[in-house]
Amino acid sequence: MSTMMLGDQVPPSLAREIHGAWISFAGGGDPADGGAVPEWPQYDLTDRPTMVFDETTGVVNDPDGERRAAWDGVDLAK
Repeated sequence: MSTMMLGDQVPPSLAREIHGAWISFAGGGDPADGGAVPEWPQYDLTDRPTMVFDETTGVVNDPDGERRAAWDGVDLAK
């Protein structure tokens, strides 16, 4: 991980949470199954639940929604 993006004080639980989520996801398809992260609801276009890994890891609905919405209607296939 780059300290440039995280600063000098990387939360000690961060690696454990990310690693645990990947292991649970690879093993059974549910990243929260092993208990490393809170319940992680299936993504949907209404709430857009997204896991945010930080000092306190948790689900945030549509983080940076304004930025995301700026891309609505943009045809990236061109």
